[in-house]
Amino acid sequence: MEQGGVCMGHWVDDFWRQAARLRGLARNPLTRGYAKRRFGRLCGTVETPAIPFDADIAGLPVSLDLKQPADREVYLFGRGDPRGVGAIEAVMARLDCRTAWDVGTNRGIHAAFMRRHCNRLYAFEPNPVEFRRASDLLGADDHITLLNLGLSNQDGELPFLIHSLDTGGSTFVTSATEANFVAPVRTGDSVVAEHGVTGVDFIKIDVEGYEKNVLRGLAGTIAADRPVIVVEILAPQNSELDNIVGLLPDYELFGNRTGFVSSILMTPYSFCPFELGKTYMSALLVPREKRDRLASLLPA
Repeated sequence: MEQGGVCMGHWVDDFWRQAARLRGLARNPLTRGYAKRRFGRLCGTVETPAIPFDADIAGLPVSLDLKQPADREVYLFGRGDPRGVGAIEAVMARLDCRTAWDVGTNRGIHAAFMRRHCNRLYAFEPNPVEFRRASDLLGADDHITLLNLGLSNQDGELPFLIHSLDTGGSTFVTSATEANFVAPVRTGDSVVAEHGVTGVDFIKIDVEGYEKNVLRGLAGTIAADRPVIVVEILAPQNSELDNIVGLLPDYELFGNRTGFVSSILMTPYSFCPFELGKTYMSALLVPREKRDRLASLLPA
């Protein structure tokens, strides 16, 4: 088959040769960042809507769409957001975690690893397309409850913007004119009451700037169970965390160290006291009474 005078079979073979080479480079800490950037550009040159690849995530079979940034990381590193997932696993492994929540599960990549460190996992995703993908990945695990809704400070519906080129960046928006979908939302506390949830020891939140409303809707659960919380954040949102801390009395706030060198080498995250105005990829919020459990991960 030819397209524009180019043999498509040859082009496809060349794509996978380059992909395999970059996957090999991704195994080396010195070339991981380079491989990630080059692979993103390589996949961006493909005109087809999806580049399928069958893979394995934490022992679960999955078909990846290499047009999606999160799926590209799974292809290269064996897990999406390898530094962030590693930090979450390190925290959860020290908590003797009964129940964990993954708020903003997207297609379920983080949840696939989180499920190994808790007795029960609740995963929330308002995007119906990504919810179906998460269900395909995680639906056979009886210890996971998947809910096709978002969390907020009220029950109802909210305008939602689905990004087709990076579904992980989909988010609630303030105006219906910005949205291309209307998503159902619940408060976390109402979900706890409806499902009889107990012992929430860990919560991961990745909701693209909507963290404050999620936490407000979980006020009762946070007061009762005092979970450790990881909030995935973007650099421009860091200044808002002082308001979030006010919702969490007697919690300590830490950030993961990140910088030019660590981003290139993709070294594991390490936690430090959080300083507003500095750049981090996520924040770790720890109840003071549980600090000792995470002492090996935190600064003295």
